[in-house]
Amino acid sequence: MTLTKRIYFFVFVIVATTTLLFSYSHLKNGKKPKIDALSILPDSCLVYLRTSNFFELNTKINSQSLIIDKLKSEPSINSIVNTVHLLDSLLESNEFLNKEFNHSTVHFALYNQNKNWLSSFNIKHLGNSDKFLTEFTALFKGKKTLDNLYEFKINTNYNFLFTIKDGIVILSNSNQLINAALNTTSKKLINNKNFKDYNTNLQENNSLSIFVNHTLFDNNKTKNEINFNIFATKSISVGKIDIEPNQIKINGLFSPDSLELISKLFNQQPQSLNFSEYLPLLTNQFSAYGFTDFNQLNKKNNSAIFWKTINDTALFNLQNEFYQNINNQLINFKIKNNNESFCLIPVTDSIKAFEQLSFICDSAKQIITAKTYKLKNSKNKLQLFYPFYKTNTNYVSFYKSHLYFSESKQSLQELITNLNITNLNKNQSFLNYKNQQLSENYNYIYYTALNTNKIAIADFFPINENHCKNLKHFSYTLSNENTNFKFRCNLLYESQQLNNEQNTLWSAILDTTSYQQPYNFKNHITNENEILIQDDIYNLYLINAKGNKLWKKKINETIQSEIYTVDIFKNNKFQLLFNTKNYLHLIDRNGNYVQGYPVKLSAEATAPLALFDYDNDKNYRLFISCKNKNIYNYTLYGIKQETFKPIVTDYEVNLPIQYIKVGLSDYLVALDKMGKIYTYSRKGEARIGLKNKTIENCSAFYVDASNTINSTFLVYVDDKNNILNKISFADKKEIKKLNIQIADANIAFHLIDNNRITDALITTPNQVLGYDFNGNLLFEKNNEKELTQSIYFADENNTFTLSFSKTLRQLFINDFNSQKMKTINANALPLISNLFNNNKKYIIYCNNNQLNCMPM
Repeated sequence: MTLTKRIYFFVFVIVATTTLLFSYSHLKNGKKPKIDALSILPDSCLVYLRTSNFFELNTKINSQSLIIDKLKSEPSINSIVNTVHLLDSLLESNEFLNKEFNHSTVHFALYNQNKNWLSSFNIKHLGNSDKFLTEFTALFKGKKTLDNLYEFKINTNYNFLFTIKDGIVILSNSNQLINAALNTTSKKLINNKNFKDYNTNLQENNSLSIFVNHTLFDNNKTKNEINFNIFATKSISVGKIDIEPNQIKINGLFSPDSLELISKLFNQQPQSLNFSEYLPLLTNQFSAYGFTDFNQLNKKNNSAIFWKTINDTALFNLQNEFYQNINNQLINFKIKNNNESFCLIPVTDSIKAFEQLSFICDSAKQIITAKTYKLKNSKNKLQLFYPFYKTNTNYVSFYKSHLYFSESKQSLQELITNLNITNLNKNQSFLNYKNQQLSENYNYIYYTALNTNKIAIADFFPINENHCKNLKHFSYTLSNENTNFKFRCNLLYESQQLNNEQNTLWSAILDTTSYQQPYNFKNHITNENEILIQDDIYNLYLINAKGNKLWKKKINETIQSEIYTVDIFKNNKFQLLFNTKNYLHLIDRNGNYVQGYPVKLSAEATAPLALFDYDNDKNYRLFISCKNKNIYNYTLYGIKQETFKPIVTDYEVNLPIQYIKVGLSDYLVALDKMGKIYTYSRKGEARIGLKNKTIENCSAFYVDASNTINSTFLVYVDDKNNILNKISFADKKEIKKLNIQIADANIAFHLIDNNRITDALITTPNQVLGYDFNGNLLFEKNNEKELTQSIYFADENNTFTLSFSKTLRQLFINDFNSQKMKTINANALPLISNLFNNNKKYIIYCNNNQLNCMPM
């Protein structure tokens, strides 16, 4: 072999060996763990939780949930929430660990009397185990223990243990639990029959899901801290938890033991939830059973002696007839400020019910007039209905095909008197909740107005009642479906209302009234939208997505322009920009002026400022028209642009400058109050001398740009002559006659139909009209009330006009889909905001000094 060949062969061997070694290393490092992190969890956990996105879960808990925000006042909850937040912050700060945790399925299980827990998840690649151990230990300052585990603290209160094996990260507060997890011969949760039956329902890519073994939980002291077993003791629940800004929902499957009372409802037909109109207005708790065979439920009661006496007197089995006359529902309820329980029984045959009452009551003559009568032989506490074995039924009244039972005569008489006046359906807050959150059909339902029910709060969770004042509605519903019970659990936050508006997410109180429209401001940390509004004594507020005031700053003049969000330092940290009569203002998100601001204008502003980012590179340009008939160009640093010669106009300019691009040419377009049109380049050089004018004091215009000046138009509406006008940049005018009277109209420009082309929105004193630029009517909405101005909103789910009446101080929300209109009291047009950056829209509006947030 020649020397050259030997060299080539030698190089080939080196390259091949290196390639093989690299490929092996890459294959090893890229290999995914074979063992699922779920499979190592020990059996017999009380509660199991799973999340597929830890970071998203933290955002929902710490940044978005008004309920958790309220409950954080409790030290035990605050500790958990803060620990989750701290974990999130630390993991976000480490790029490697962030990638490992991101979109990894994290398992968490709670065990035994000592509230020991264990959590596990898979790292993405086996080869990253050593690096994960190193990075995690360094980040959390872990110390190796004698058991070859690592101990660390997240806060001063809790010690945690950590290890990693076979690509599974294991964390716990118990050495014994970790040993059980690592012991391959110990029993595992994944093999538990109850868990296996329901695990498939946890496999969906949910933010958070839960499994509860009520049987184990019932004998555990953890129940004294949070009671999962208020509805059942020997059973299994599994569900998906949705944490939304104003509610927490759990939807899932429920499997009771055959000894459980609720199991007697299995295969019984669900009933319609139609009894709320027969409950008094002050009802703050009810539970109900829907069934087709009541005998299955009423196996036990203390009424045997009572019924024996009644049956002997009647000479037939009145007991059976009485229970058979129950019309498929049995309701128990309580009234605010009254600890007594009542039973409500709809009857199938009213005449038969009267006949039966004549046997079971001391007197039945006046029952038709809803008088209250005592049941015979009820000296002791009588319980006729076993499902409500704690409710005493010594007195009865008949009202609208329903029997009402109570322990005391006086309470029942007061109840019937109140029912003659009003009922629970007149409570608009409850009715909204019922229509939106309660299932139409049920086999079992529990509901409470939690904020008015101290006893119910104590049943669930030993929490200070002051922390529950906005936790307005709680419900738990069961219904049969195929081979399982489906359940739905819901807790709803509702703001305290000073103006009787319903369905409000939150309200924030300002120092005084505000007649300005709110604006969005982006939080660069959470990507959520915060709210800016100025009140009538010039205070500017920044309010976060949950309605908490972050700061208040005195501005000393009324804000005249839109409030823009900008990034002066190009670091994705935002500031807010606006003008008042005499100044330009740039304020950071902490409420402090950026250096150099406020900037004094050369003369009073006559129009709102306009902001342009010509090349989308954050080299912003500000244009402001002033009383000296000059239009100035500033940089975002508050310095007049040196290369721009101020535009001098014949008359004052009262509308913001517009910027367009026609072909390769830039145009700045201005309009003075006499209707003269000005077009300039970026440098302030005049471009086209248009002879056509708009009407005097034109209230709005829009420049519809294209690739040529012939097809580029300045569009405005002449409301006195009912004409839509288009002036081309070739100085030709087109007129579109509108076949409707629009005198004294307010004009705005919006995207109205689906063609992504701007249209005209016209608000007359009693109409809202949409026109395209060819004069075609797109929609027409009439209103009997006097209107001032409108905005149009449409997305994939909603289409609305929102019209404001300055005279009435009312906002009219016209829903195109439902063809319904809602009226609310307001000081100005609202803001439509994707507050939490989750594609759910909210209406933000001010009424007097109260800023309200209402789900759309």
